[in-house]
Amino acid sequence: MKKITLFWPPSHRIYELRFKSPPLGISTIAQILQKNNFNVTSIDSHQFFSVKEFENMSDEMILKRLLSFVEKTEPDILGIGSWTYSMPFVAEFIKEFKIKNPDTILVLGGYNSTFLPNETLQLLPQTDFLVRGEGHNTMLELVKVLNNGKNVNRIKGISFIKNGKIVHTQDRPMEENLDNLPLLDFSSFTVLKKIKIFYLMSSISCPYRCNFCSVNAFWKIFRTHSVDYIIKQIKLLQRIFGDVDISFMDDNFTCRKEWVRKFSDELKNNNINIKWSCFSRADFVERELFNKMKQSGLESVFLGIESITSKTLKFFNKAGDVGVYKKTVEKSLSILKELKLAASLSFIIGSPDETREDMLRNIEFMESVSKNYDKIELQLSKLVLEINSTLWNRYIKGEIGITKIKNGRLIAEYAGRQLFIKMYDDKVWMVPQAYMLNNSNMNSEELERTLLELCERFDNIKKFILPK
Repeated sequence: MKKITLFWPPSHRIYELRFKSPPLGISTIAQILQKNNFNVTSIDSHQFFSVKEFENMSDEMILKRLLSFVEKTEPDILGIGSWTYSMPFVAEFIKEFKIKNPDTILVLGGYNSTFLPNETLQLLPQTDFLVRGEGHNTMLELVKVLNNGKNVNRIKGISFIKNGKIVHTQDRPMEENLDNLPLLDFSSFTVLKKIKIFYLMSSISCPYRCNFCSVNAFWKIFRTHSVDYIIKQIKLLQRIFGDVDISFMDDNFTCRKEWVRKFSDELKNNNINIKWSCFSRADFVERELFNKMKQSGLESVFLGIESITSKTLKFFNKAGDVGVYKKTVEKSLSILKELKLAASLSFIIGSPDETREDMLRNIEFMESVSKNYDKIELQLSKLVLEINSTLWNRYIKGEIGITKIKNGRLIAEYAGRQLFIKMYDDKVWMVPQAYMLNNSNMNSEELERTLLELCERFDNIKKFILPK
């Protein structure tokens, strides 16, 4: 029986180091493999660093430490999950690991493996297999076949190099019933520090189609767990880990209003006392619904506001009726304030037709919000081409131009610390955050200065509102 290690690389979002919740993707795969009697070890790189350590260690030191931890598990098969932002680190990790462990079978999954398998395998021929799309059933079948020494050609959803040529098998259908997935106990993790907040997902994908997002392209179909499944999952976490909070990472938790009402009722009916948070939209904030959620333990909500200018919201395809959407923002914030619920609000600047004044209006709105609402956290992002988003596909067609950012500080200010990005920033599909979309109102130098100026102004807001 082959030994399997699943590895989650460092995230570009350094704030995630504060929570250390195990990644759901490899956790689900590990649980399924364990259920089928495979020997699985899971490693979450975030468990091995404090925020201070991560900030002060060099890229090479971080790589060396994680290579050592993974090698100690002596895997026959090493599965690696990755977001695009982690890919530069993953590339260096794979190259170094394969040199020292040539017999280990390397399997890579994630956005780049799914959307750009040719480019990924050409860059990293050391990778034995790519898993495209949802990975749990594909990984289980792949491990079974490799364990029995059989031919992999009939496995759906994988890509690999054979006789110098790249082979793509047929796509694997999505899991229709999410309740078929096992409950997570995170027993496969070798290191799991005391966790206060666990990430969970009660649904996959999103019913909306914002053009900067690639969630729908990856998950394809909006699906949801039953309320009963999620209640059982929370009870299991409480039995194992005691008093924990839950952060639901669904892209739009509140789009199923009746589901949310039932869930809130079931938390109370089962005497489950937890604090929880979720993602929503400004146009889904209703007083009755959110009051019920609060009574069941809701403490905070993430709202992707994105912009307060009509033309930018229209460009983002944020809502069918931009005018109606804009009117709901202030109303939603008032409801959250009345209910004494905390909120995180995100904004995106840098769309092609924005003027400096448009971007500035967003900053001024954020300044106003920070003064008028106590329980508010603000996030500001530069528009980035996510692979296989609508914007990405327009870029591939030549409808949108991009320019590489010259100021390295600007990349770090908007995207946090990245590992090994200078080695791969000539490839937008590896380091999209190193590029900005060309602007019809400013040349590249003006745009870069504007983005940096507004980022510095935002820093003053952030320092004022964020807790120490």
